[in-house]
Amino acid sequence: MFFLPSLAMGTVSPVVAKLAVDRLRQVRRTGSAIGQVYAWGMVGSILGTFLTGFFLIDYLGTKGVILVIGTILALGATFLGELFDALVAGIPLGLCVIAFTPPGWVDVVSKVIPAINGKSFAEMGQNWGVREPIGDPKTTDEENAWIDESDYYFIKVENEPEEGGKIQRRTLVLDNLIHGYFILDHPQRLDYDYEHIYALVAYRAAKAGGQVTFKPGADGEPAQESKPKAGGEEKKTTSSPKAEEKPAGNEKKPAGGLRSVSPADTQEKKPAADPPKPTKTEPASQPPKTVNAPNSARPEPTPKPESKPTIDLDKTINIDSLKDLTNLDLDLETAPEPVIPPVESSKLKTLFLGGGAYCFQRHMQFAYPGTSVDVAEIDPAVTRANQIATGLPSGEKATIQTYWGDARQFVELHQDTNKYDLIFGDAFNDFSVPWHLTTREFNDKIKKMLTPNGVYMINIIDAYYSDEQIEKQAEKEIQKQKVTDEAGKTAIREKFRARALRFGGFVGAWTRTARLTFGENNVYLFGTDDPGRGRRETFVVVASMKPLDLQELGLRQGDPRYYTPKGDLTTPKPYDKKDLDTIVDRRSRQIVLTDDFAPVENLLAPVAETRAED
Repeated sequence: MFFLPSLAMGTVSPVVAKLAVDRLRQVRRTGSAIGQVYAWGMVGSILGTFLTGFFLIDYLGTKGVILVIGTILALGATFLGELFDALVAGIPLGLCVIAFTPPGWVDVVSKVIPAINGKSFAEMGQNWGVREPIGDPKTTDEENAWIDESDYYFIKVENEPEEGGKIQRRTLVLDNLIHGYFILDHPQRLDYDYEHIYALVAYRAAKAGGQVTFKPGADGEPAQESKPKAGGEEKKTTSSPKAEEKPAGNEKKPAGGLRSVSPADTQEKKPAADPPKPTKTEPASQPPKTVNAPNSARPEPTPKPESKPTIDLDKTINIDSLKDLTNLDLDLETAPEPVIPPVESSKLKTLFLGGGAYCFQRHMQFAYPGTSVDVAEIDPAVTRANQIATGLPSGEKATIQTYWGDARQFVELHQDTNKYDLIFGDAFNDFSVPWHLTTREFNDKIKKMLTPNGVYMINIIDAYYSDEQIEKQAEKEIQKQKVTDEAGKTAIREKFRARALRFGGFVGAWTRTARLTFGENNVYLFGTDDPGRGRRETFVVVASMKPLDLQELGLRQGDPRYYTPKGDLTTPKPYDKKDLDTIVDRRSRQIVLTDDFAPVENLLAPVAETRAED
């Protein structure tokens, strides 16, 4: 599409230079003539680059810029060419009219020409690909809620109704990649598995640092944890007498069957001879609500008797029985809601490098009332899209402070003044990684911003093949091809090993680099798939000022509980020493990322290639 126009425009400078030389040959100024032609061409290139990158795209969009350039060239041909050239020039000029004319202006014309109106005019431009739909933030249909184009991204917020339109899920897409989900009026819900890891680690860190106050009688409060009775039976302290009066199956849920579940609400119900009488008393341990969901009251369906395993949230889950507990075979409508930690107030100070859909930021303030949230977001249009299409509070109602600009500049300016308990990095993907946020020097600055019990978490998209997985796949291929000679087997094994060792370079190098700042024993690695399978996945690297207890996440008494849409309980485990050493020592290629050497694009190139397989 762009080859022929680019080729034609590339001939302009040589043709103009030839004309200038022919004109000035008699006065022997050939050299200066050529120099002036290319000098003005360079000035035009510089002005065009900066004008387009910093002004035109923001105001006109990429399609608009192309149309304007085409129209200017066509008008030039009109004045310099013949009648046929003028007729051809009318095509891009007409497209510009369709692309940029406000529908309101067309409605004025419709008084004279009833056959046209602003709506049909805009739809015609959209169908022809010269006009972008605006999007409706109030929509409840499966369509765009917002569309914008900024200096950095093409921003699109899609609305995806769930459960027959009872709840609305907004998906933030930047360029061609999904950057986050948010369920309107349901900040308790987290859909990304790496966000579950963030939440579980954040709870352990907040509890260990003493920055949260638990509700009276909550098992999550260290000072009030129950002690085992004689014989090993634990005493339940989560529910109060009032809470026990509430009949099972009579809870009120937000739209779509979603509800915030506290430990008191989710205790194992014991069968009674006679059902208790309904009461209006609310459970004492219900977490505070910060949002009001419309049409939120809907009685739960009467539970059907079944033999599925149950989870007693007042006790530590036996890891050996986890396999049975997580295969609940539930769908979105019946999957358990997250069990929010019973926190009464919080003094946590958090920083997010990257805003995304502002999903986890809002979740932190919902789960930990009083939490301070700062966000370093490079693109104001991303924040604006969330305010318009995902309900992010703005103005005087804003509880999240957003600083627009590069994250490293924010850290540079505040490293000696701001202290945070939790810092979350969410600015990486497998296509575009700002390398200056990956280096040892940047990590050193982050460390200066952490409190003595502070934790820094980032997510990285990469893939990791373990040695065992490499051998397994090679042997499978050997059997498939029925190779019997040792030379052929060795060739297949080397082929698989060479391909597998291309992956894991970035996550290995970043983890290796983080160890230099935080210490070998204070850096932990989580995956969102079984370790070593070689699939592209999201890794979470946790770096802390002090050693953390990250065992049995989501399993211990008082831990929050998060579930996948299928109903599986999220119970992440940090990589063991064997896998961690393999990634750090061998997959990293011994690279330490610094401001002088950070080959991030090369390390992620194999991962980006896997996108073609999707």
